[in-house]
Amino acid sequence: MAVLGIDFGTSNTAAGVVQNGKPQLIELENGADTLPTVIFMDFDSGETLFGQAAVTAMTEGRDGRFLRALKSVLGTPLARERRQFLNEKLTLLDVIGRFLREIRLRTEAATGQTVRHAVSGRPVRFHSASPERNAQALVDLEHAYALAGFESVTFLPEPEAAALAT
Repeated sequence: MAVLGIDFGTSNTAAGVVQNGKPQLIELENGADTLPTVIFMDFDSGETLFGQAAVTAMTEGRDGRFLRALKSVLGTPLARERRQFLNEKLTLLDVIGRFLREIRLRTEAATGQTVRHAVSGRPVRFHSASPERNAQALVDLEHAYALAGFESVTFLPEPEAAALAT
């Protein structure tokens, strides 16, 4: 069983695992090891698209809902408000969970391994002015990982994660 290292970024997301004792970035789409952190919910087909497919749908002018900067709602009341997305009432945490699940599923497809544990970078501060919102953002992010099917997630503050990568 693999442990997924994930950088769930505001603009792009990257993922990696250790295979045969060596770190390996996951090809998340079309030869790229990053995926735009965006979702498009297509009103006509009912499909939810991720990454570049979502960007393409939006730029082609397809009828739907385009969501980006998903991390920015963490720690805010907006994250837990139920609203209509296609034919479902979802929270934005549900939507983030679906994005993270997509990353997990793409990793499993690329590696042939089951992924239920993650190590994730996280901002030291999600919201600079509010310690309460920062604490809630971490709770929200952990909840989103659980919704994505992860049994556990360990968080590394992003400066520490960046230092380990060098």
